[in-house]
Amino acid sequence: MLAQSSLSNVSSANLAIATRMFDHPYVYITAAPGFSDPVPPGWRSVPTVNFKSYAAFSAAVSAGAMPSWTKAVLYDPEAWSLTPVNEQANVAYYMRQFCRLAHRHGWQAIMTPGTDLMNIYRKLPGETNAQAFIRRNVAGAAARYADVSEAQSQAIEVNPGAYNWFLTKARSQALAANPRVVFLGGLTASLLGATTPAAVMYRAAISVTNVVAGFFLNVSKNAPDPTNAAQFLHQLAAHQQLAAGATAIAR
Repeated sequence: MLAQSSLSNVSSANLAIATRMFDHPYVYITAAPGFSDPVPPGWRSVPTVNFKSYAAFSAAVSAGAMPSWTKAVLYDPEAWSLTPVNEQANVAYYMRQFCRLAHRHGWQAIMTPGTDLMNIYRKLPGETNAQAFIRRNVAGAAARYADVSEAQSQAIEVNPGAYNWFLTKARSQALAANPRVVFLGGLTASLLGATTPAAVMYRAAISVTNVVAGFFLNVSKNAPDPTNAAQFLHQLAAHQQLAAGATAIAR
């Protein structure tokens, strides 16, 4: 899974690898409401509308303002101004409401709650956001009614041990809540404004080959150069040829 902007950034570095990796019916390409279909003409990817709040999604549905190209909808609640405070504080409830509304209209529902939501709750002494996310079983709540869920692991991708621990725990919770959910991890080509080397991204991805079904890949416009993302995708494509079942679903 990846945003339309991320696809554009990767394509600008290497259109061939972007097409090879993302022109598939299991890849979701997202865009905000009001944008045109994010899937390039002729591609088989799933056009997905990205919402930061349930309120905005509900309003768009009520107003008949959902894009005609919508096949899936994504809910990305995080501790930011784009997600209302009441949704941040009651994220499990609003994820359920989002999924129910999506399914009522025949759209796939994708949940991607941010680990920074843990900043609004009381954490245990020394507890990280990732640890609190697991303790509160947010991954289970995200997966329960969804078709696809992601645990946003990209902030710890530079530490393969922590990355694997987090996604292994989150996957266990997700599948316990919904055995049919497609579970993804997060990867980013630019962490805190610094380019993530392709080798670091690859090492993180390979550490969870048997844990996740794919990734939500972020290639920020703030990245100095999207070449690293293209290099990573080349490495991952080569790995796919060697290891059956290693599938990339990018953001």
